[in-house]
Amino acid sequence: IVWDILTNIDGEIELYFERKFGIPTIAYMICRVASLFYALAQTLYNMIEISDCGQIKFIVPLSFFISNGSTSFLFLLRVRAIFHENQKIRIFFIISWLITIACPGLGIFAEGDQSPIDPRMCSFKDIRPVFGIIFISITLAFDTMVYLAISFRLFVISQFERRLAGPGQRNAPFFTGKCLPSFSRSFLRDGQVYYVISLILGILVITSYIQLLPNQYSRPLISLYNALLSILACYVFRNVKLGRIREESLSISSLHFRSQTGHTDDP
Repeated sequence: IVWDILTNIDGEIELYFERKFGIPTIAYMICRVASLFYALAQTLYNMIEISDCGQIKFIVPLSFFISNGSTSFLFLLRVRAIFHENQKIRIFFIISWLITIACPGLGIFAEGDQSPIDPRMCSFKDIRPVFGIIFISITLAFDTMVYLAISFRLFVISQFERRLAGPGQRNAPFFTGKCLPSFSRSFLRDGQVYYVISLILGILVITSYIQLLPNQYSRPLISLYNALLSILACYVFRNVKLGRIREESLSISSLHFRSQTGHTDDP
């Protein structure tokens, strides 16, 4: 996370000080800070000697709750941008997002205790593997719904674009993104990368819980899972917010208007 921030420091400064500072930017900033803090807190909690683990037990799950919630919120913003004309779908994904962030919130009630492997270190007791499996599964379900919803929306948009472009463009492959405007093409490809990484890491974390590994071994995978998804979410948000993709995607209504007026873009 630190490396990602440093290598994109110019974009970070421009985003905070030269662009409109609204709720999306605040969510981006919270995602950055919370993800970094969670990774640091999780590492220190499991590696340094702590005399009373119970007194600081809430720090790790609380930071994870904020980090996970802000990361998924950035992708909720993507869905809202794509489906800005469909209130029912936006409400559906808001409810889905609330369910998704509620799962890691339950970790706040976990009991901190000395590690059974090394009593000088801390761990969390009474955490059943099924809870971790359910959390990752719900997160993957949310990611899948977001990915499929955006892909379907862009597929519908591509159909209008190909009709306007003429018969020669109607067979352009969709999943390569060649038939889409650059903004929509980036949405599709970034979504594919995010979903594949989310799926692979999610399967690894679920496998670690199924194998009943101690928390000291399964939790680093969760930290890696959270950090990489946070970096990807911030990457997509930053590129769109800074206008590095200049061309905006078209809504269905605007495409319908263009088809009625007979206007098409030059190839």
